[in-house]
Formats: sequence, C-alpha cells, structure tokens
Amino acid sequence: MLTWNHIDWGDTINKGQTNLGFPVYEVEIKGWNDEEHYSDLESLIAIKVINTYSSIDVKMNFLHPNARTSFHARKLAKETKNYLVASIKSEQP
Repeated sequence: MLTWNHIDWGDTINKGQTNLGFPVYEVEIKGWNDEEHYSDLESLIAIKVINTYSSIDVKMNFLHPNARTSFHARKLAKETKNYLVASIKSEQP
C-alpha cells in the first residue's frame, strides 16, 4: 500500500457553472513525499459540489487506487467536502 508524507488541497477551489447554469465548486486532494521538488505529486481525490438550488450534490472521485485506504486522505476529503458545501450554500441567492 502506498502512503504519502504530505496530503493537502491541490491548488485553489475551482469555481464554475454546469451547462444548466448551476454553481460548481471543485478541488483535488493531492499527496506527495518529496520535500522540495514535488516530483512525486499525485492526484488522490477529486471533490465536486453542485448547487442545483433544490439540493446540493457532492461527488467524490477517488483518482488513486490507494486513496481509499489512506485515513488522512479520506479525513481531509470529508473536511473539504463540508467546507465546500458550506461555501456554496453561503453564496445561494
């Protein structure tokens, strides 16, 4: 089983809209071991939150096969999901 010394958000929260105009927030959880060069940076989990105004849909896509077994990756994904849901709710008209 592969593990990572560092697990964090990839870059920033990507904000956009679906084809129907619904707000979408998306972020990736990334993992790496290298302290300086990020030569082994890997995408672990993609989290997408869509506000359809009648509901909020959350989609988690495990991009790396070992991400499901990583406690730290799953914990950060849950915290990130909760943050994205709260953020998208706060911008609801």
